[in-house]
Amino acid sequence: MERSSSDTGHSRPGVGFADLNRSVTALYVHVPYCRAKCRYCAFGSRPVGRCGHDEPGAVIETILRHADEVRTLLAHVRTIYVGGGTPTVLDEQLFDLLLASIAEAAPTAAEFTVEANPVDLDERRLRIMRVRRVTRLSLGVQTLRSDLSRVLGRRLTTLSQIGRFRRLWQGELSADLLFGVTEDSLRQTAADARALADNGIDHLSVYELDVEPGTPLAADSHPDSRLFDGREEAWIDLLDTIESAGLVRYEVSSFASHEHYCEHNRAYWRGDSYIGLGPSAVST
Repeated sequence: MERSSSDTGHSRPGVGFADLNRSVTALYVHVPYCRAKCRYCAFGSRPVGRCGHDEPGAVIETILRHADEVRTLLAHVRTIYVGGGTPTVLDEQLFDLLLASIAEAAPTAAEFTVEANPVDLDERRLRIMRVRRVTRLSLGVQTLRSDLSRVLGRRLTTLSQIGRFRRLWQGELSADLLFGVTEDSLRQTAADARALADNGIDHLSVYELDVEPGTPLAADSHPDSRLFDGREEAWIDLLDTIESAGLVRYEVSSFASHEHYCEHNRAYWRGDSYIGLGPSAVST
């Protein structure tokens, strides 16, 4: 609602609802389920097998009801990001309903990203994403080393799986890596980044591992055990390796060639207004 000049004591016009509508450029949807909880994870998610049979459907129904309530604000959204958790653990019918409804609620979005765990993703869900005009698939890889996957409590992602997705998926393909899982893994992340770039990954996000209180990983970590010597030098080496593969650092933790920048990420970094839907999502 626009404020009149008598409300403010100035002649400057206020910001109306239509102006707010045009300023909302991004939509984030939080799906709070995963196949299993990783040992480092402190995010708002739970294993899908440990919730009631009807719970995921009720949560998605609530998300879609909220999307309908703010539909006017979504009229000019340019990017959609469906994260989690792992959205692809939803059963096919529920997954399709979510993507179809979100795409309909934000019809002007040119970029539509969905997060996925490589070991859970199948061709049927890939087909659903293609039909629902998803443009970017973001794979939670974290590491290509089996010993580090065990530390993190994850099933190992292999380069053969990455190659398979590159063949099956014609859109943007992104991957996440974790930096600094153990001292001897600091430079391994650079090798992982190079291998992913060589196997068709368009976009890399590299995050430093934080050991959060209350997680299983924190229970077996000494408070100072992760403050490794040489961390800064290893990070610089990692940057050099990724950029030598042709991926530019366009924000603090993400790398891509210019045509593969994630516009949703850039919206956050520009401080754009965005809408968040789902149990742990926020809005600006």
